[in-house]
Amino acid sequence: MDEDFATAHFDVPGRVTGELKMAGQTYDIDGLSLRDHAWGNRDWGDSAYGHRWLVGTAGEQFSFIAVSWHATAGDRVANFGWVVRDGAVTLARETDILVLMEVDSCTIRGGRLKMVLTTGEELDIEMEAAAPKASVCWHLGMACVDRICTFKCKQNGVQGFANVESTSNIQLGTRRPRTLVGGVIENGFTPT
Repeated sequence: MDEDFATAHFDVPGRVTGELKMAGQTYDIDGLSLRDHAWGNRDWGDSAYGHRWLVGTAGEQFSFIAVSWHATAGDRVANFGWVVRDGAVTLARETDILVLMEVDSCTIRGGRLKMVLTTGEELDIEMEAAAPKASVCWHLGMACVDRICTFKCKQNGVQGFANVESTSNIQLGTRRPRTLVGGVIENGFTPT
């Protein structure tokens, strides 16, 4: 799609443990994680009209990653994804992502992912908001929305946590969103 956009990008499911100290409180952490790491340029404002990135994990037995990318270069759309089960990666032959978007055309409340794997197996995964508000990052002329969700896979009943991320940049960074139905765009701590 765009060779200058995070071409060495890895999403790795795992576990996170430790403690977090914030505002005089200490919180023990023991949970599932998904590490998103990329090297290289990320010119959000000029490289994409929009994207959808859905990642989720229920632990070692089941994790998924799916991306839809609408590139400004050539006005092309790409869809791809994969599933990780007990360390084995299975690529998706088909990926269909749907996000549930508020009337503000920015914040999201969940989504749905349908995949057909290279093995022929079909997966239908529904995601529903777990966090009371979405995190909205205004960066380089694009509002990038992340919503922590729970998920359930219809075929195997597996449940876990997911992040549903989306951008809609059809105005190419000329307007910063102001009124959000279910999101926070301002920097700093914000009450739920």
